[in-house]
Amino acid sequence: MSFGPALRTWRTRRGLSQERLALAAGTVARHVSRLETGRAQPSPGMVRALAGALTVPPRGVEELLVAAGHAPHPAPSSPPAAGPALLAAVRRVLDAHEPYPAFALDPVWDVVARNTAAGRLLAGLAPDALAGGNALRLALHPGGLVRYAADDAPWAAALLARAADQAAHVPDGRLAGVLADVLTARGTAAADVPADVAVPVRLRLPVGDVTLLAVSTRLAVPGEPAAAGLTIDTFLPADARTQRVLERTAAPTSARQARPFSAAAAGPR
Repeated sequence: MSFGPALRTWRTRRGLSQERLALAAGTVARHVSRLETGRAQPSPGMVRALAGALTVPPRGVEELLVAAGHAPHPAPSSPPAAGPALLAAVRRVLDAHEPYPAFALDPVWDVVARNTAAGRLLAGLAPDALAGGNALRLALHPGGLVRYAADDAPWAAALLARAADQAAHVPDGRLAGVLADVLTARGTAAADVPADVAVPVRLRLPVGDVTLLAVSTRLAVPGEPAAAGLTIDTFLPADARTQRVLERTAAPTSARQARPFSAAAAGPR
């Protein structure tokens, strides 16, 4: 059986529409239609993304790969989990970014470490957004950072594209699941966007309007394979106003230590 009919068989078996499958796999319904009719051929990563969205067992994934004209290579394995020594070193890097938020993410975007400023940024989020500690949900869940977006959150497109690419290359299906949930809630699909080093994030926080530059850095530590599975995401001030807001919020007060970004700040913005 060729790939198109095989994909359609699995989709029908799972009771999914082309739109639902596209959302779960991080693509668009038009592409799924073209794949099913044979007018397009999928990459190995797309085959795995579709198979993951359809919960196809390993043997079925190999069959789909062969049907699409690819060798049935085993899925790439995730790097080993970071040990205490590596995490301690990562935390030192995150702390060095104070008073600006910084996070360390594992391959499925779960937050494995964050600095104090990151904790203040998350303090006002809804419990549903915080559940599970996944960075994609923290950012784009309706109760996440997007609730503070000053505009239509243009950074969301870059984040979704990055998540879709990552979900297609990790064997663990959790990120694909979170991505599907977020895309469904937003009623949109992941799209290709031009790569950029720093993506502007404009937020209207209770402590003041800020414009942050989101920068993601993948780690590479010789002799430490677990580092390859970690990225450090930092939010740096894009202007002097934002720098003042973040530094003022981090400054201790007589009544308490650094206030969360969700609390009103004293003094003019």
